[in-house]
Amino acid sequence: MLTAAFVLPGCQSQPARSIQATGALPINLTDGLGRLITIANPAQRIISLSPPLTEILFAVGAGEQMIGRDSYSDYPAEAKNIPDVGWTYGKYNLETVVNLKPDLVLAGEITTPEMVTSLENLGIKVFYLKNPLNLDEMYTMLKTIGELSGHTTEAEPLIHNLQQRAAALQAKLAKVTFHPTVFYELDATDPSKPYTPGPGTLYTNLISLAGGENIGARLLTAWPQISLE
Repeated sequence: MLTAAFVLPGCQSQPARSIQATGALPINLTDGLGRLITIANPAQRIISLSPPLTEILFAVGAGEQMIGRDSYSDYPAEAKNIPDVGWTYGKYNLETVVNLKPDLVLAGEITTPEMVTSLENLGIKVFYLKNPLNLDEMYTMLKTIGELSGHTTEAEPLIHNLQQRAAALQAKLAKVTFHPTVFYELDATDPSKPYTPGPGTLYTNLISLAGGENIGARLLTAWPQISLE
């Protein structure tokens, strides 16, 4: 199911800036599959296979470095002008990906580990990012994408802004005793059984942080379908 909603509420794309390494080179980072990924310099030709990752790339000022995106990456509006490499759920046009000659592909959990292997067998560098489950993991994701794209400097104020907003929200809710139940719709492709976030997801944690109780948290799986009844 779609995971775009987990990225940076209220965060707008930043103007593009020169690509500069702000840390030691080469860049060595462990991805969500536990693999040490090394790139000699910040990536300048990036394909994103996940809507949240696309939004984060634009948010840190790396939108102009994107040369490809998955079919669901349509935000911000500028993303629609980037070549489409195919539908999500692992169905990508590998020929298009190869022809675009990326120096890095960013993949989220919507991309299967098997597809990651298929891309790497074609000689393509892939960095896999797991869905963050809380704000601390979101901050780490921002920092990681900033480093991979050469925009660490731009990522830092975004992280600080999110931290300030979370702290302000918690302060306002400190004395609140009423916690409304909330239904959050992720995907209504099947109108009679829309997808909703379940227990342990970032959505559920954010709803809790905002003082609500996600009804999906009572279900058994992370991404359940729930009947209208």
